[in-house]
Amino acid sequence: MTDHISITPLNWKTLVAQARAEADATPAGRDRKKMLERAELLEMSAHIEGWLNASDLRPPIGR
Repeated sequence: MTDHISITPLNWKTLVAQARAEADATPAGRDRKKMLERAELLEMSAHIEGWLNASDLRPPIGR
């Protein structure tokens, strides 16, 4: 067993594009709506990761 965890950076644009393409290929209905929601969550995750990795992000100043 290894104590090392490898984290591969995600290609968010590709994941979002794949999710949207899958939704576009699905007929209107509950399944398509869920796929579109997933694409939106992936987009939001990409934005959050961008904020967290921003070069101008600074830790809060203590009191």
